[in-house]
Amino acid sequence: MAISDTFQAHRPPGYTGRGDAYLPDIIKELRRFLAETQKDFAYDTLRLPAQELPELAHVLVEFGEDIHANIGIWAALEQYNRDLFGTPLPLTLRSEAVTNKPPELVDRLHHLLWIIYHEIEPELTLAPQHQDLRLLAQAIANFLDDRLAAVPRQSGIKQFLAQPNRFGWDVKRKLVWLGYHAYLFRYPCQNYIADNGGKVDIGTIDDFICQETTRWSGLGVIDILAGLLPLSTAQRKNLRGWYERHMAFYEMKSLKSVTLHVINLINNQPYKIRVDKNINYFKPGHIVFGSLVPWEGRWYWSGEQKAYPAFPEATKQQVVDDMLRRMPNVVYRYDVNRLNHAKETLSRLSANFVNYHGDSLAVYADGSTMNEDMQRMYTLSNEAMLEAERTKTKQKVTAISTQPQLSHPPELVASKDGVAVFFNPDEGPEIFNHFDILVSALQKQGEVLSEDETFAVQGLIESDSLSPHFVRRLLQDYSDASIAAAYLIDQPPDYYLDYLLRRYKGHFYRQRYPQITVVE
Repeated sequence: MAISDTFQAHRPPGYTGRGDAYLPDIIKELRRFLAETQKDFAYDTLRLPAQELPELAHVLVEFGEDIHANIGIWAALEQYNRDLFGTPLPLTLRSEAVTNKPPELVDRLHHLLWIIYHEIEPELTLAPQHQDLRLLAQAIANFLDDRLAAVPRQSGIKQFLAQPNRFGWDVKRKLVWLGYHAYLFRYPCQNYIADNGGKVDIGTIDDFICQETTRWSGLGVIDILAGLLPLSTAQRKNLRGWYERHMAFYEMKSLKSVTLHVINLINNQPYKIRVDKNINYFKPGHIVFGSLVPWEGRWYWSGEQKAYPAFPEATKQQVVDDMLRRMPNVVYRYDVNRLNHAKETLSRLSANFVNYHGDSLAVYADGSTMNEDMQRMYTLSNEAMLEAERTKTKQKVTAISTQPQLSHPPELVASKDGVAVFFNPDEGPEIFNHFDILVSALQKQGEVLSEDETFAVQGLIESDSLSPHFVRRLLQDYSDASIAAAYLIDQPPDYYLDYLLRRYKGHFYRQRYPQITVVE
């Protein structure tokens, strides 16, 4: 596809600013400029193949447009960073350069490129102060300063984002554009699609824009849009909560003008959904499976919906049971009773774990020992619970098996180089395999880590199943120096660990739920 066609494909349809027409030619020039600039790199690390340069040129010019036309996408990111870390550009902007003034263009480009190269090469460990990164940022800053100087500041993107936010679909339209087309999320979105089957469909895009957090300081598309639009405090909080979509089976009850009345089959609660006047799927008693998000007192469909004929009562109970079994975390978003039950169960399990081990962290020599000991712990816990029930009711309780059926992966059970189990009191147990290698790395305090040790440290930080609670519990026993070393961070500032945890574990900084299913 020609550069001009690619450029147009990523613009909001129906909105054009005076400056838009200048940008395709600047992108073409920048692509050639990047190819020449790469020849001056001291190392091969940042040299990209020719086929990667057009996309990078698009992203860089659109970033330049954002700054030049004051669109506000990058400004929203910087404000979040200031709020979270006390600096607009964590790790790439030296502490002495942090002021109340906006950073220089070269500093912004430095940070942008540092993140983008991780998206282009996800396995790359790139020092935030890599000399070629700075060289490239300075060269591009000079290029953009020169080329954008004569470009009018009127942007079609700014016009589009300035449209009213009265209805949920007004906001959703902007959210889809920002997540799928805008420069800030183009690489993360492409990577997410590739990691989830490679098909560009409504469901995948909706999952990314509503659910995912990114390397941009652990923020998601909903966060940046909320920081970008002129919203009230309540609206901003509402939008940032759209990751908690109410996914469920809904029974349609009535359609009154533009309001569809439904009942959530899981929590048996009514919802009023704002719909288009011309919907063709309404049939009383029929079922819709889909997700809802709130906006200004009404609910709106989000992503794909699937309609079914009316369910018999037995089928209704079956889909409820299936949702509880497969997606308890989704159910807990909107079913307070089941959530409270899960929290009570989790609290008991957490207390039992700590009582049994004397700590929230248990370390085993191998996976087999871990599996046997966890089996014993849960058996004792279940026996104590059964005895408490007998004492409470003063009646004979029907005999049940107190031995749980643990389902640890075979490779974990077969592990021979250490296993750590941490009980997160908010969610449940978290397991780190090959723990001996991680301990060896942490004990070195950053001095000459082996490749395996580096990977172990990065695995701890980047795993989406290990919480920041786990990391901070380990750091009660070990120094964090090896974490800074594993990420090539020289003279790490005080906030660096919090930044890394948010960057790679952003989902843990949103509302979380017990990782357990309570059988009713």
